[in-house]
Amino acid sequence: MFYEVGLALQNADPQILPDMARAFGLGAATGIAGVQETSGLVPDLAWKLAEKGESWFPGDSVNLAIGQSYLLSTPLQIVNLLAAVGNGGTLYRPQLIQRIVEPIGPEQVNQPEVLAQLPLGPENLAVIRAALEAVVSGPRGTARTAFEGATFTASGKTGTSETGQEEPHAWFAGYAPADSPQIAISVILEHAGEGSKEAAPVFRQLVEAYFARQPELGRSQVVIDLT
Repeated sequence: MFYEVGLALQNADPQILPDMARAFGLGAATGIAGVQETSGLVPDLAWKLAEKGESWFPGDSVNLAIGQSYLLSTPLQIVNLLAAVGNGGTLYRPQLIQRIVEPIGPEQVNQPEVLAQLPLGPENLAVIRAALEAVVSGPRGTARTAFEGATFTASGKTGTSETGQEEPHAWFAGYAPADSPQIAISVILEHAGEGSKEAAPVFRQLVEAYFARQPELGRSQVVIDLT
Protein backbone atom coordinates (compact mmCIF):
# COMPACT_ATOMS: atom_id res chain seq x y z
CA MET A 1 0.00 0.00 0.00
CA PHE A 2 2.67 2.52 1.01
CA TYR A 3 4.64 1.65 -2.12
CA GLU A 4 1.62 2.54 -4.21
CA VAL A 5 1.09 5.81 -2.33
CA GLY A 6 4.71 6.75 -2.87
CA LEU A 7 4.45 6.06 -6.58
CA ALA A 8 1.21 8.03 -6.87
CA LEU A 9 2.81 11.02 -5.14
CA GLN A 10 5.85 10.72 -7.40
CA ASN A 11 3.58 10.86 -10.44
CA ALA A 12 1.78 13.92 -9.06
CA ASP A 13 4.89 15.81 -7.90
CA PRO A 14 8.25 14.28 -6.83
CA GLN A 15 8.69 17.07 -4.30
CA ILE A 16 5.52 16.35 -2.30
CA LEU A 17 7.01 13.71 -0.01
CA PRO A 18 10.27 15.58 0.80
CA ASP A 19 8.40 18.83 1.43
CA MET A 20 5.87 17.15 3.71
CA ALA A 21 8.60 15.33 5.63
CA ARG A 22 10.36 18.63 6.30
CA ALA A 23 7.09 20.25 7.36
CA PHE A 24 6.87 17.57 10.05
CA GLY A 25 10.32 18.51 11.38
CA LEU A 26 12.47 15.91 9.62
CA GLY A 27 15.73 16.91 7.96
CA ALA A 28 16.45 19.70 10.46
CA ALA A 29 17.75 19.87 14.01
CA THR A 30 15.05 20.55 16.59
CA GLY A 31 17.19 23.20 18.29
CA ILE A 32 16.92 21.63 21.74
CA ALA A 33 19.25 23.46 24.15
CA GLY A 34 22.10 21.62 25.79
CA VAL A 35 22.03 18.54 23.55
CA GLN A 36 24.26 17.84 20.57
CA GLU A 37 22.06 16.63 17.73
CA THR A 38 22.20 15.92 14.03
CA SER A 39 19.80 17.23 11.42
CA GLY A 40 19.15 13.88 9.75
CA LEU A 41 18.40 13.86 6.03
CA VAL A 42 15.36 14.19 3.79
CA PRO A 43 16.56 13.42 0.25
CA ASP A 44 15.10 14.97 -2.89
CA LEU A 45 16.12 15.65 -6.50
CA ALA A 46 18.41 18.57 -5.68
CA TRP A 47 20.20 16.61 -2.95
CA LYS A 48 20.63 13.50 -5.07
CA LEU A 49 22.00 15.45 -8.02
CA ALA A 50 24.49 17.26 -5.78
CA GLU A 51 25.57 14.28 -3.68
CA LYS A 52 25.17 11.31 -6.02
CA GLY A 53 25.26 12.87 -9.46
CA GLU A 54 22.04 11.04 -10.28
CA SER A 55 18.47 11.98 -11.09
CA TRP A 56 15.49 11.24 -8.86
CA PHE A 57 13.69 8.07 -9.95
CA PRO A 58 10.21 6.75 -9.10
CA GLY A 59 11.84 4.11 -6.93
CA ASP A 60 13.33 6.86 -4.78
CA SER A 61 9.86 8.14 -3.91
CA VAL A 62 8.63 4.59 -3.30
CA ASN A 63 11.48 3.97 -0.85
CA LEU A 64 10.99 7.35 0.80
CA ALA A 65 7.29 6.57 1.35
CA ILE A 66 8.24 3.67 3.63
CA GLY A 67 11.11 5.49 5.36
CA GLN A 68 13.94 3.69 3.60
CA SER A 69 16.68 4.61 1.13
CA TYR A 70 18.62 7.79 2.02
CA LEU A 71 16.20 9.07 4.67
CA LEU A 72 17.78 9.63 8.10
CA SER A 73 15.97 10.67 11.27
CA THR A 74 16.71 10.85 14.97
CA PRO A 75 14.63 9.48 17.86
CA LEU A 76 14.08 13.08 19.02
CA GLN A 77 12.71 14.14 15.63
CA ILE A 78 10.34 11.17 15.57
CA VAL A 79 8.99 11.72 19.07
CA ASN A 80 8.58 15.44 18.37
CA LEU A 81 6.65 14.62 15.21
CA LEU A 82 4.34 12.22 17.03
CA ALA A 83 3.84 14.66 19.89
CA ALA A 84 2.63 17.19 17.31
CA VAL A 85 0.18 14.67 15.90
CA GLY A 86 -1.04 13.89 19.40
CA ASN A 87 -1.50 17.49 20.53
CA GLY A 88 -3.53 18.53 17.52
CA GLY A 89 -0.87 19.70 15.08
CA THR A 90 1.59 22.01 16.87
CA LEU A 91 5.30 21.24 16.49
CA TYR A 92 7.19 22.48 19.57
CA ARG A 93 10.90 22.86 20.24
CA PRO A 94 11.82 20.16 22.78
CA GLN A 95 13.25 21.30 26.10
CA LEU A 96 14.97 19.43 28.90
CA ILE A 97 13.95 21.67 31.80
CA GLN A 98 10.33 22.60 32.38
CA ARG A 99 10.79 24.64 35.53
CA ILE A 100 13.45 25.67 38.06
CA VAL A 101 12.60 26.08 41.74
CA GLU A 102 15.01 28.08 43.89
CA PRO A 103 15.09 27.88 47.71
CA ILE A 104 14.50 31.62 47.72
CA GLY A 105 12.80 33.51 44.94
CA PRO A 106 10.11 32.92 42.35
CA GLU A 107 9.77 29.73 40.35
CA GLN A 108 11.21 29.94 36.83
CA VAL A 109 9.05 28.26 34.18
CA ASN A 110 10.23 27.64 30.63
CA GLN A 111 7.38 28.27 28.24
CA PRO A 112 7.08 26.00 25.18
CA GLU A 113 8.28 27.47 21.88
CA VAL A 114 6.23 26.78 18.78
CA LEU A 115 8.28 25.75 15.74
CA ALA A 116 5.46 25.24 13.24
CA GLN A 117 1.97 23.96 12.60
CA LEU A 118 1.62 20.68 10.74
CA PRO A 119 0.16 21.30 7.27
CA LEU A 120 -2.89 19.16 7.93
CA GLY A 121 -6.58 19.82 8.26
CA PRO A 122 -8.56 18.32 11.15
CA GLU A 123 -9.94 15.49 9.01
CA ASN A 124 -6.52 14.36 7.80
CA LEU A 125 -5.08 14.60 11.30
CA ALA A 126 -7.93 12.47 12.61
CA VAL A 127 -7.17 9.78 10.01
CA ILE A 128 -3.51 9.68 11.08
CA ARG A 129 -4.42 9.49 14.75
CA ALA A 130 -6.88 6.67 14.12
CA ALA A 131 -4.24 4.75 12.16
CA LEU A 132 -1.68 5.17 14.95
CA GLU A 133 -4.18 3.94 17.53
CA ALA A 134 -4.97 0.92 15.36
CA VAL A 135 -1.29 -0.07 15.46
CA VAL A 136 -1.72 -0.63 19.20
CA SER A 137 -5.31 -1.79 19.56
CA GLY A 138 -6.59 -2.68 16.10
CA PRO A 139 -7.23 -6.32 15.16
CA ARG A 140 -4.28 -6.23 12.74
CA GLY A 141 -2.08 -3.87 14.77
CA THR A 142 1.60 -4.78 14.71
CA ALA A 143 1.98 -3.78 18.39
CA ARG A 144 -1.28 -5.27 19.63
CA THR A 145 0.35 -8.17 21.48
CA ALA A 146 2.72 -5.88 23.38
CA PHE A 147 -0.20 -3.89 24.82
CA GLU A 148 -2.60 -6.69 25.73
CA GLY A 149 -4.06 -6.04 29.18
CA ALA A 150 -2.71 -2.49 29.40
CA THR A 151 -4.68 -0.13 31.65
CA PHE A 152 -4.16 2.80 29.27
CA THR A 153 -4.73 3.45 25.59
CA ALA A 154 -1.88 4.39 23.29
CA SER A 155 -1.07 5.26 19.70
CA GLY A 156 2.18 4.69 17.90
CA LYS A 157 4.21 3.08 15.16
CA THR A 158 6.52 0.09 15.14
CA GLY A 159 9.70 0.16 13.11
CA THR A 160 12.40 -2.33 12.14
CA SER A 161 15.42 -0.48 10.80
CA GLU A 162 17.83 -2.40 8.58
CA THR A 163 21.45 -2.03 9.63
CA GLY A 164 23.41 -4.16 7.20
CA GLN A 165 24.10 -6.54 10.08
CA GLU A 166 22.28 -9.64 11.25
CA GLU A 167 19.90 -7.86 13.64
CA PRO A 168 18.03 -4.65 12.76
CA HIS A 169 17.33 -1.78 15.13
CA ALA A 170 13.99 -2.08 16.92
CA TRP A 171 11.80 1.05 17.00
CA PHE A 172 8.57 2.04 18.67
CA ALA A 173 7.39 5.62 19.03
CA GLY A 174 4.05 6.92 20.17
CA TYR A 175 1.97 8.73 22.75
CA ALA A 176 -0.56 7.95 25.47
CA PRO A 177 -3.42 8.04 26.24
CA ALA A 178 -4.65 7.81 22.67
CA ASP A 179 -7.52 10.27 23.01
CA SER A 180 -5.91 12.85 25.33
CA PRO A 181 -2.12 12.46 25.11
CA GLN A 182 0.03 13.20 28.15
CA ILE A 183 3.37 11.77 27.11
CA ALA A 184 5.23 10.94 23.90
CA ILE A 185 8.14 8.51 23.86
CA SER A 186 10.50 7.20 21.22
CA VAL A 187 12.28 3.90 21.88
CA ILE A 188 15.12 2.56 19.74
CA LEU A 189 17.04 -0.57 20.69
CA GLU A 190 20.14 -1.07 18.59
CA HIS A 191 20.47 -4.48 16.90
CA ALA A 192 17.63 -5.83 19.04
CA GLY A 193 15.28 -7.22 16.37
CA GLU A 194 11.71 -6.28 15.54
CA GLY A 195 10.15 -3.13 16.91
CA SER A 196 6.85 -4.81 17.76
CA LYS A 197 8.54 -7.49 19.86
CA GLU A 198 11.37 -5.57 21.49
CA ALA A 199 10.77 -1.81 21.52
CA ALA A 200 7.00 -1.72 22.02
CA PRO A 201 7.14 -3.54 25.40
CA VAL A 202 9.76 -1.03 26.60
CA PHE A 203 7.46 1.82 25.57
CA ARG A 204 4.67 0.22 27.56
CA GLN A 205 6.85 -0.08 30.67
CA LEU A 206 7.88 3.57 30.44
CA VAL A 207 4.29 4.74 30.08
CA GLU A 208 3.15 2.57 33.00
CA ALA A 209 5.92 4.04 35.17
CA TYR A 210 4.96 7.56 34.12
CA PHE A 211 1.25 7.14 34.83
CA ALA A 212 1.99 5.48 38.18
CA ARG A 213 3.35 8.87 39.28
CA GLN A 214 0.51 10.93 37.77
CA PRO A 215 -2.66 11.23 39.88
CA GLU A 216 -4.41 13.20 37.16
CA LEU A 217 -4.72 12.02 33.55
CA GLY A 218 -7.18 14.60 32.30
CA ARG A 219 -4.79 17.30 31.15
CA SER A 220 -4.31 17.97 27.45
CA GLN A 221 -0.65 19.02 27.38
CA VAL A 222 1.74 16.70 25.57
CA VAL A 223 5.07 16.19 27.37
CA ILE A 224 8.11 14.86 25.56
CA ASP A 225 9.83 12.33 27.80
CA LEU A 226 13.52 11.97 26.86
CA THR A 227 14.18 9.09 29.26
